[in-house]
Amino acid sequence: MDFEIETKTDKLVVFRLKSNEKTMQKYPFEFVLCIKYELMSDTLKVSYLVDNPSKNQLLFSVGGHPAFNVPLSSTETFSDYHVAVAPNRIYQQIQLQGNYSDSRHPLDFTAGTIDVTRETFKNDAVILKLEEKSTELTLTTAQRKNGIRFNTGNAQYVGVWSKYPEEAPFVCIEPWWGLADDVSASGELTEKVGVHVLKANESFSGFYKVQVF
Repeated sequence: MDFEIETKTDKLVVFRLKSNEKTMQKYPFEFVLCIKYELMSDTLKVSYLVDNPSKNQLLFSVGGHPAFNVPLSSTETFSDYHVAVAPNRIYQQIQLQGNYSDSRHPLDFTAGTIDVTRETFKNDAVILKLEEKSTELTLTTAQRKNGIRFNTGNAQYVGVWSKYPEEAPFVCIEPWWGLADDVSASGELTEKVGVHVLKANESFSGFYKVQVF
């Protein structure tokens, strides 16, 4: 849907979307969603702001789909790149079964690095559970001294993805506050894995940062 421009300056723009008759037909909750883009030197901060203006609960998930051109140079190839994950600790890696997540059977991700190859994305995204702990993912090569440094802010999950088997010239680093429906889903939205619940007049905020270096 089209957002309204709420604020616009040289280094800041805020887009606003509000529930209406059309949204209520498919998503029966009142909401106000603002997405803020703020440029700070070599860093872009993106914030999601969700307000519940009604007397009823608001159930939602939200997330981003930023994509980065790979390779950055004509002298490099897609597989020259990798995504380094810091801090290097044990993360739960959420598996996928088709379009569904399988949060009951996570794997331990301890590699510290995600190789950017076509085969990496054969089973779709590499999804890490972050537990809202700030995590830094760096998209670069072993030879270069520049690339993308991605801070996940307070995201619950991050997905690293590219198309397969198509050879798309990009890699996505996606911060998520929620997941796709789980294979064990009951069908009750209140029981959905990672769902957020806002009471009347409550608000939510999430953010991530992208630095070019």
